[in-house]
Amino acid sequence: MSSNNIVNPDVLSIVFQNQITEEKLKELEEKYPADTVYNMKDDEQFKEARKIRTERNKLTDAINKRRIEIGKDVKSKGDELIARVENIYSVIVKPFEAEDTARKKEAARIAAEREAFLNSQRDEIQAIRNFVPDCANKSSEYIAGCIEAVSIIEVDHFDPELIHEALKVKDDVTTALYNLREDALKRERLAEQQKEADQRDALSQISNTPMTMFNSSSEDIKAAIAKLDATVINEETYGDISAAKQAVHNATSQLNQILDMAKAREAAQPPTTKAANDDQPELAADEDTSESFDIKYERFNSWPSHASRAQSYELETVCSKLEEAEKHIELLEEMLSQQAA
Repeated sequence: MSSNNIVNPDVLSIVFQNQITEEKLKELEEKYPADTVYNMKDDEQFKEARKIRTERNKLTDAINKRRIEIGKDVKSKGDELIARVENIYSVIVKPFEAEDTARKKEAARIAAEREAFLNSQRDEIQAIRNFVPDCANKSSEYIAGCIEAVSIIEVDHFDPELIHEALKVKDDVTTALYNLREDALKRERLAEQQKEADQRDALSQISNTPMTMFNSSSEDIKAAIAKLDATVINEETYGDISAAKQAVHNATSQLNQILDMAKAREAAQPPTTKAANDDQPELAADEDTSESFDIKYERFNSWPSHASRAQSYELETVCSKLEEAEKHIELLEEMLSQQAA
């Protein structure tokens, strides 16, 4: 039975007819029957077998040589047929293949452009995300500006593949920025309160200077006055510049009074020795030689809480002025006591 994959036996017989034929094959089968057993131990049979092998080799070599020759001829013929077929179809196939290649290149170019476009939009989305770390530990004003910047970002131009992500990122970043702004406002309020407290302390330090100079030498008091005169008044340190200048003026005036008292005290003290002091009668420890002054001022003791003062600027101002007034009263009391002594 023949098929598309099997060469007709008659054709094969013709191809190899010069090497071997069907008749020759039958003769060989009869000459060397398959059921015959040969004794190769026998020298005569052994020698005969060697000759027969040589005969076989010559025949198979001839068949193989013919097969190779035919193979070359078949390949050459096949190549010729293929070339003719390709040439016939080339009128259609060549332009098709050229167009197919061009379309594939164009599709690859479009895909690359789209990927680059999507990557650029992903970078835009990441830039929106970056507002959050950029605003860490920044001022509320800076964060408010960033919130405004995010609010005007348009997302309509984003590709359908990315627009939902862009919308979500914008909403998430806006929420995060509002939280950061609230935290910044809290920090700034605390910092402002601390600054105001520091400014009050700075004013109090000026106002309290005279109280620290009682019983000091005139030289020390002069140094304190010089230090006050050299004080640089600025809003950052003292807040209310007018109040700071007034505090310096009042403290300087009080120090000048204390200086006069110190000079008088030092002038009234004659040089003495221990022996001279020994001649003086010793006063009893509980003997009071000073005149008695009746100080009737009663200090204010119903101060508002720190929380109440922090919540009301007017209340804080009144309390600060009252504290300053009481310090002046204490200074006057001390001065009267010094004069009495």
